[in-house]
Amino acid sequence: MSLFQRMKNVIAASVYVIFAVLILTHTDIGHFLIIMALGFGFLFDGLKYIVYYFTMARHMVGGKAILYRGVIIVDFAFFTLTLSDIKHTYIMIYIVGLCLFFGFIDIMRALEMKKLDSPWKFKFVEGLIYVAIAATGVVFIENVEIGSYIYASGLIYSALMKIISAFRRTAIVYIP
Repeated sequence: MSLFQRMKNVIAASVYVIFAVLILTHTDIGHFLIIMALGFGFLFDGLKYIVYYFTMARHMVGGKAILYRGVIIVDFAFFTLTLSDIKHTYIMIYIVGLCLFFGFIDIMRALEMKKLDSPWKFKFVEGLIYVAIAATGVVFIENVEIGSYIYASGLIYSALMKIISAFRRTAIVYIP
């Protein structure tokens, strides 16, 4: 990981922590802040894929898949941004679904890494924690304040993981 990527991870982690503190201090509008964070996060990510397609990936094999991924993520962002005026329970179901999805993806990546004899335990524990956060969200699905606390704790956890990955030594492979 380059120095720029490390700095980018630390800056993103600090934004996560600031936003988590904002959600924790304003739990009355926490659900609105959560939807805005998710929506604009997906929008930024989707636009990043689309810009990457037009700058480089259109010349690559399988580059159209990157364009399709970017368009789908942008559509998902617009869908997420329209959820701000619905009942809080549905927002909790949406957040729990996202946590479960990302948790199971991390667990599957860890199992794939285990097959390849790579360090996998860290990613596996990360997936289990996301699944535990989702399970906590299912238990407290009616309480909006608890939902805000759960999402804020997930943000803080993600920030810690970004900081840890930014300062972890990376292996460099030299080919003679």
